[in-house]
Amino acid sequence: MLTGEALWDSKTCRGLVTKEVEGVPLRVYADAPASLYGSLAGTARRQPDDVALVADDGTRVTFATLRSLVDQAAASLARVVRPGQRVALLLDTSIEFAVAVYAVNKCAAVVVPVPSKHRESEIEALLRRSEPSLLIVERRFESLALIEAAPLVWFAEDRAEGYGFRRWPLADLPVSGPEPDEGADCILMYTSGTTSRSKGVCLTNRNVGHAIVAYQRIFELDSNDSSIIPVPIYHITGMVALLGLFVHVGGTLYLHRRFNAKRVLETVRDEGITMIHASPTVFALLLAERGEFPSLPTLRIMACGAAHMPVGRIQALHEWLPTMSFRTIYGLTETSSPGVVFPCDAATSVHRGASGRPIPGLDVMVRTEDGSDASVGERGEVWVRGTNVLRCYDPPTEELEHDGWLNTHDVGYVNEDGYLFIVDRTKDMINRGGEKVWTIDVEEALRQVSGVVDAAVVGIPSEIYGEEVAAFVETEDGCPVPKAVIDAQLERLLAHYENPTRFVFGAHLPLTTNMKIDKAEVRRRFAEQPSHEEAGASAGSSR
Repeated sequence: MLTGEALWDSKTCRGLVTKEVEGVPLRVYADAPASLYGSLAGTARRQPDDVALVADDGTRVTFATLRSLVDQAAASLARVVRPGQRVALLLDTSIEFAVAVYAVNKCAAVVVPVPSKHRESEIEALLRRSEPSLLIVERRFESLALIEAAPLVWFAEDRAEGYGFRRWPLADLPVSGPEPDEGADCILMYTSGTTSRSKGVCLTNRNVGHAIVAYQRIFELDSNDSSIIPVPIYHITGMVALLGLFVHVGGTLYLHRRFNAKRVLETVRDEGITMIHASPTVFALLLAERGEFPSLPTLRIMACGAAHMPVGRIQALHEWLPTMSFRTIYGLTETSSPGVVFPCDAATSVHRGASGRPIPGLDVMVRTEDGSDASVGERGEVWVRGTNVLRCYDPPTEELEHDGWLNTHDVGYVNEDGYLFIVDRTKDMINRGGEKVWTIDVEEALRQVSGVVDAAVVGIPSEIYGEEVAAFVETEDGCPVPKAVIDAQLERLLAHYENPTRFVFGAHLPLTTNMKIDKAEVRRRFAEQPSHEEAGASAGSSR
């Protein structure tokens, strides 16, 4: 078992104390904020005139102004929402989203972020499951039938001066009652559900506060730092690892409603951004624009989570920006974003390819099939337990044990230096005739083939082997790579049974709304259109 506290220096672990929570002893940061609103209030007192948020239209909001807006919104919310009730937010990345999050938290209610990029049917299903007492929504959704079905609806306004709400009677009255409790739920977030039915993840103020301080300590962030949200703010990275983190440290956060790689890099260059936290796909798109941005001297940290980051892409980023430190992150919605973080520059480390080490306050165990603790180098399922791990699922599931251990359903191993390597998702592992095939290994091998930009590997049904290995291969022009070229490369990198037997080629991998590779869609491509896509590619596109 890996214990986070034992793997980090005293500076990173400073202030950790033991606290028993529901019978489980946890290591928590004594100086972690008791709530999101408490974090904002503290920063507003320390640096009221510093810029907190910069909106898409250039509107700048100081911490003092942000707190004032939040206080007014909370006073209005307190008239209709009681502590513990749920408030759904169907909003894009905006000042309104930030104000709503902190106002709901001040009222001790629970934020339910709803992905604004979802289809209407998905939004309706999520609202039915979460049963919010109030829905705060973008005006562009006003015509949807689901709006009329909500119990109470407040609309964000089309802004003439950078901020506003419509049908939201902002009040100056104080919010009565105590500050939000650290053990109370503050966020109910639904997992992506790209490979299975999404689950409701209940995160407490304690979970989120600990995650924020861990990020601050590991990345050594302060009020001089700035970042940008290049991903939807309603995901765990946007809400905790960016919005929550930078409000807490007193840095400036730039809000982009829509992702554009060139615009992100322009903002980094023109505004002196010091940190970017994004997904592997985002970094691939940024790399494609590097010719126009040969130097970004203020950028000192790139942090990458959400999915496996190809080693070759890490090296390419280092060659582009050699003074930047690249940090891989393994985390889940269930871990309030951070779980395992690389402690130094991954590009120059002998442990490149690892996810990193558990953050202070988190334990990681790799369990074998019989449930025992795996030995060094032995593969098994990854389990986590700690201060930043969710309180419960809604509805409850067996994945979270009574003593706080959570089954991530990821497969990995630990090396002799305490680094965790993620091998695959359990559900993505392919069983080909009794042989285990790890999709990450095959994808890394395919990326080394000349002409291949990226790859997504899945298992598809086979009458002979049960499952066979199939690959969606992204090339620059979408044209297939000759079979002989793939065979020659994979022969020296993979065992015979690991080689893909079926291929689809395209110019872009299918992505989810949060810019992860959509493996469910990849499987559908093979299931629904195998003959058309494979035959249309070329005679050498399938084996």
